[in-house]
Amino acid sequence: MIWPATLAQLFLFLFWHAPPGVADAAFAIAVMHASLAIAALWFWFEIMRWRKERPWTAVAALAVTGKIICLIAALYVFAPRALYGGALETALADQQLAGLLMLAACPLTYLGAAFLITVAAFDRQSARPVASGDAA
Repeated sequence: MIWPATLAQLFLFLFWHAPPGVADAAFAIAVMHASLAIAALWFWFEIMRWRKERPWTAVAALAVTGKIICLIAALYVFAPRALYGGALETALADQQLAGLLMLAACPLTYLGAAFLITVAAFDRQSARPVASGDAA
């Protein structure tokens, strides 16, 4: 169930961060936050469940999700104009600040978790006893 959770989180993230989703979010802010929270909880529950039995699958899901979120964040930061046609004079600055916050949070969470799972997987691998036929 890790890939459906990953796809659900990515779909909802992209939907709510696309211009039509942002326009809808003004009217449905509670729905946006609830759907993103539920998808994130499901995703992280699956990561925690898979991190011991199939760590490389969890790492792959974290890497894919983290990279797509970081890509959207970089788009927000480096866009030459406000992407959402904000009427405020500070729309571009607000968008760039949001992108910077996302760029700060993304590596700390997704890539940090992938790093910790990788280290734990290598520790478990090296702690396994070597079978008598495997020694050279």
